[in-house]
Amino acid sequence: MLSYIGSYLGYTTTNSSSSTTTVTVELGPQQPVSVQVPNNPLSIRIINWFAGFVKAMQDKTIEQSSNVCEEIYFVTIDTGHIFSKIFFAAEIYKDSDLKVNKEKWQICLNKIEGIIESTFEEIYSCFDRIAIGYLHANGMPLFFIKSIGNRDPICFGNQEEIKKSGNCLEHLLDKVGDSNMPKYTTMSNIYRKAREEMPLEIRAKLPLQEPLNQYIGDELFHFLDHKMKEIWNRMVVQYKLKRIHT
Repeated sequence: MLSYIGSYLGYTTTNSSSSTTTVTVELGPQQPVSVQVPNNPLSIRIINWFAGFVKAMQDKTIEQSSNVCEEIYFVTIDTGHIFSKIFFAAEIYKDSDLKVNKEKWQICLNKIEGIIESTFEEIYSCFDRIAIGYLHANGMPLFFIKSIGNRDPICFGNQEEIKKSGNCLEHLLDKVGDSNMPKYTTMSNIYRKAREEMPLEIRAKLPLQEPLNQYIGDELFHFLDHKMKEIWNRMVVQYKLKRIHT
């Protein structure tokens, strides 16, 4: 089962010694990331989740908008896709010690935050302005990027939803900081999306209905929910500070 999930998430595991396992994730040509973990089920599960997250970050797409102007590009990073990888592993490796303690999860989440931050820095190095907002149509965050030039910021996405938001990228950015915004990215939406993306062999093992917390434990569910919102909001604050000082 471990090898099957490993191939699905796009990473490899190799036994480097009797006591540790090396997990390698290919982030691109000549960009492998390797982590050594102890050979015990809990460590392997945590690194599986982390490896799935890293691989999902690679799934971000950068493409040119053909219907606006050639100078504008946008990047989407789908948090539902990212966190669904965590839940795949959570269900597959479900057993008595799945409800791992917060200290173990903090180690994993610290690595996740590092990946997010490095991704932001990579984007910053390529473009002069970035704004971040929620695309209300599906509740997932989008990264809106304005390339070098003096044009006004432009929003991409569902046109009707953009009109409701004032058709202004800065307006969307400001709304991200509102206390009501996190409701657009909910665990139920993520779980629903996760089910849609799962191979049939995995999906058949999962319950048909939410709430997800019944299957990964209330404490872990709420901890993940809180951390996801915390990471997202902290990234927004960092961007706003960067915008003020540049």
